Amino acid sequence: MPRATSFTAERREATQYWNELLASCGDPDGLAESLVAAQREQGLWLGDRPFCSVARPRLVAAAEMVVEEHAATHLCSALKKVHDRVLAERTLREAYLGHFEEWAQTILALEPRAHEAWSILRLDSFLTEEGLRFVEANGDIPMGSVGNDGVIRLFQDLELYKRFRERYDVRPNLVNFGMVHTFMHAWQSWGGTGTPRICILSFPGGMQDTFAQLNEAALRAQGFEATAVYPADLDFDGHRLRARGQVVDLVYRLQHYFDVLERRDEMEPLLGAVKAEAVCMVNPFRSAVLSNKSLFALLTDPEHDFGFSATEQEAIRAHIPWGRTLRDGRSTGPQGERIDLVEWVLAHRDELVLKPTHDAGGTGVELGWACGESEWGAAVARALAEDSVVQRRVGETLDVYPRLEPGFPLETFYEDTDPFVFPGGYVAVFDRISSAEITNVARGGSIVPTFVIDPR
Repeated sequence: MPRATSFTAERREATQYWNELLASCGDPDGLAESLVAAQREQGLWLGDRPFCSVARPRLVAAAEMVVEEHAATHLCSALKKVHDRVLAERTLREAYLGHFEEWAQTILALEPRAHEAWSILRLDSFLTEEGLRFVEANGDIPMGSVGNDGVIRLFQDLELYKRFRERYDVRPNLVNFGMVHTFMHAWQSWGGTGTPRICILSFPGGMQDTFAQLNEAALRAQGFEATAVYPADLDFDGHRLRARGQVVDLVYRLQHYFDVLERRDEMEPLLGAVKAEAVCMVNPFRSAVLSNKSLFALLTDPEHDFGFSATEQEAIRAHIPWGRTLRDGRSTGPQGERIDLVEWVLAHRDELVLKPTHDAGGTGVELGWACGESEWGAAVARALAEDSVVQRRVGETLDVYPRLEPGFPLETFYEDTDPFVFPGGYVAVFDRISSAEITNVARGGSIVPTFVIDPR
């Protein structure tokens, strides 16, 4: 398998050409203002900022994208094997899900049929000097697709994009195609016929609400009957789920499972419909288990045999950093050596990250190299008292982008690349940049559209 870093020269040349075209445009300040204004007009906006804050897309060689797609596909397959075993075996759930185990029991009762094949999964990764390194998975409500595709269309409308295409064969990396495919796959395998009536469910306010409104517009533009609603808009009569009085066949859930639990009274219509199998839901609640970081850590733990294929084992060795569920006792270190896990973690803070197993948005993440010794000791003590994992640090991914401001000033950003893996094998990436090492959009990160290129 080729290393992603072998494509650096090709990517650098394309980036330089894009920047030259940007510098030569007749009205650079007007171009920056128009891209910002277009995002505001189209709802590609979060709080006080546009989704995309830079004037260049991420440019990826076609052969490089093949590496990313191959890795994501096989890692997703391996993770689902871990997921299935953990849900099937109570001893594994109790050992690795911690406080999540009680919630897992609830969803197993709520969803009598296994719906994992209907799930959208997003893997978050960094392109390091050693190659791609995947650090976690999002199987709860992996968002970003509709924002990514909206920004892509704005870049495609630019005159400089048309000039760029004269030198390069360019394929926009569209994500929402996979979303629509998943909805139809889930609906048909659930037993539905024709076209489902869709509601996109979020709580009022916040990023999920923003994406719900964008998804409503995108689905309607493709001919679907779709409405963005809140829990108060739902009613279940024991047979059919309705949203604002209209029958709903498929629910696209944009609510974190922990918010659903905390606001369960509001969610009773949906929960009743799911339990009665009166509605098809994407993502199903049980797919949230895929987000539990203990499952991701189990990919590199030799203590259990999950039946990984040779290709899956190769992908894990090549792309997954060492990780463990944090607990007192003996374990295996990054080189397979036997270690006292807590002592080893305390002694190697410069190369480690601590993460809560079932939080999202970068909440509670501790970067060892950013901590002093006493600060790290306190972080480890907190992590031991909660459900947490420890993971080996991966190399930084840094790139220079022109900011979407007058004069297009250059700035160095941290960058990640996050493949969505859809049922049927379609893979498309969602990319983020940030001035901070945690690149989450909810914490100030920016969406960057991806274009796959080949020289003409």
